Amino acid sequence: MAKMGIKLPPAGSTYRRLGRDPRGTTWRQISCGICDKSGRSIDFLDFKCSTLCLVWLLRGSGTYEDAEGRTVNLAAGDCFQRWPGRKHTTRIVADSGWYEAHINLGDELPQVLDQLGVLDARRTVWHLGLDPARLARWMSFRNALGKASDLELPALCIQAQALVVEAHGADLETNATQVEDPVDAACRQLAEQFAGRDDLREFCLRLGLDYETFRKRFRRETGVSPGQYRIRRRMERACALLQASPRSVADIALDLGYASPFDFSTQFRRQLGISPSHYRQRQG
Repeated sequence: MAKMGIKLPPAGSTYRRLGRDPRGTTWRQISCGICDKSGRSIDFLDFKCSTLCLVWLLRGSGTYEDAEGRTVNLAAGDCFQRWPGRKHTTRIVADSGWYEAHINLGDELPQVLDQLGVLDARRTVWHLGLDPARLARWMSFRNALGKASDLELPALCIQAQALVVEAHGADLETNATQVEDPVDAACRQLAEQFAGRDDLREFCLRLGLDYETFRKRFRRETGVSPGQYRIRRRMERACALLQASPRSVADIALDLGYASPFDFSTQFRRQLGISPSHYRQRQG
């Protein structure tokens, strides 16, 4: 057991690639796993990672040094990122029993997400805590990645992206400004009300926003339409419920605001490429 009662899963990582890689690099790689680095003193020295790798320290301590020489102490519960093309050094306190979890997203997708403001390439180290539920989600993803067929990998890439984005914003709420931007407020409300079926024009009217102005700005800043955003969040919630809940697909469809299980299954298959039942089997 680590501090705060979190149970450390066994070490082991799964690495997969989506399709053929014409460059012979890792740009389409996704991975997830656990590494036991007990006894090491140097993790990476002036290392320039070719992909985005999010590292969550579950046990141990050390330091993170960025390309400009700024050093941050690392302790259990901290999270740091290896951003594509940026040098850094991580050192380990050798007797601290360093134990880490990681998720890898390749190199091109993180750049796009940074441009959209979903991820922040400038972040280095932040505190994620030791949350057993979050760790269970990461390990469930690792297991699914190892079992998935090549046709199921695009859907798992979306899941990896969701886990990284979730971890990336874990402590940003405390730094939020008091005055919220209208589009940010709309994103938050759409995320909270993803099961709703309100007309988006009425949604804007309640927020005091012009629909066309809002729609254009929303797409410009998020990369998708408000309707697509709501569907995306609904699918993220659907995946979480199918993994963690024993409830029937029909009950989950009702919770998510669908008129029937058929409507839910149709949209789920359209978005993720497999049925809800098949997705649940793959996560088991």
